[in-house]
Amino acid sequence: MRILVVDDDTFSLGLLEAILRNWNHEVICAEGGEDAWSLMKSDPKLSLVITDWQMPDINGLELCRRARTLDRERYLPMVVLTGRNEDEDLVVAMEAGADAFLTKPFSPHELFAHLRVVKRVKALEYRLARKVGELNQAKQKLEEDLKAAGDIQRSLLPNNQPEMKGVETAWMFSACSATAGDMLNLIQLDEHRLGMYVLDVSGHGCQAALLSVSLSRVLTPFPQQGGLLKQLHDDSYRIPSPAEVAADLNRHFPVMRQSGQYVTFLYGILDLNDGSFDFVSAGHPPMLHFSAGKVLENERRSNIPIGWIPEYAYNEERVQLSEGDMVLFFSDGFEEAVNPEGEELGRAQLIQTLEERSDWQVADAIQTLTARVESHAAHVPQRDDMTMVGFHFKQKQTKL
Repeated sequence: MRILVVDDDTFSLGLLEAILRNWNHEVICAEGGEDAWSLMKSDPKLSLVITDWQMPDINGLELCRRARTLDRERYLPMVVLTGRNEDEDLVVAMEAGADAFLTKPFSPHELFAHLRVVKRVKALEYRLARKVGELNQAKQKLEEDLKAAGDIQRSLLPNNQPEMKGVETAWMFSACSATAGDMLNLIQLDEHRLGMYVLDVSGHGCQAALLSVSLSRVLTPFPQQGGLLKQLHDDSYRIPSPAEVAADLNRHFPVMRQSGQYVTFLYGILDLNDGSFDFVSAGHPPMLHFSAGKVLENERRSNIPIGWIPEYAYNEERVQLSEGDMVLFFSDGFEEAVNPEGEELGRAQLIQTLEERSDWQVADAIQTLTARVESHAAHVPQRDDMTMVGFHFKQKQTKL
């Protein structure tokens, strides 16, 4: 070991140096506390300090106190040598930061025993440092994997807004960690119908993210296979109603029985020919229907989340939109955002923010509501995913 020996008595210093060198240790000598303190600050390879208690400049106890303030990668053990032998002296030395206390004249056998203890501590410290290094590497690999999973999940979000005459769309997605349990999409179902949904898997982390990705893939229409939103029959597509889609999801994902998870789901279809909007809510926060400067609150029949009860019959609703109306779907991360006092933002604040203006564009409305949540949270870490998607119904399409 690399040992610093500190004593203002030359004879004692030389004797201790000779003993330690005879035991094949590397020894550095300091004839006083000032020199010792400089070496302790500048030499990160020191394994142990053996210091006399009584010294004229900086005494041994002060060296112990200062040693505990050092920012070192490894712990620096301190052994105090003194002619004192009272019990209270031992207590004082330990409180100052000493690890061992030897009374002069010391026994070489007792010193040797202390060195063996230090060696064992150093060996344990080394093994612990190695394990910590391995854990840090594993943590870094896990974080890289989670980031990659989050990137894959985000790649499933809408790349382009549907280009349909008479409607403007927008969305936002903010995960509270690398991966999210939320998912959304906007889908052009045919020439005059637009579908949109938000889903929120209970819980957080990889398990919730994997289920949200699986649900998203099932809901995404593929040209060759179709999907739950566009069912392929022979050479044509059938567009199921929102209630049918919720029932199909509930049959395909009985997650509550398998993992204890469930899914809240809000899906609607806008028909640009007549301005009707059919939707189903499976345990999800109610949508915001903004019309003529007001959010219209209508009585809605409540449906249970996806995955609770097999073969549940979901109720579907319809609203008739006027030109200029805006519809927003969002996950509960918006309403449940908390401020430093632990108070949730609440739905009423979202409504109040929307009703401050009557001339919203949907992208501006989503951006403003997001900023309202951030202002309320006031630097409180985001504790839930936040997702919002919506459209501004501008005009009906002309039927051919």
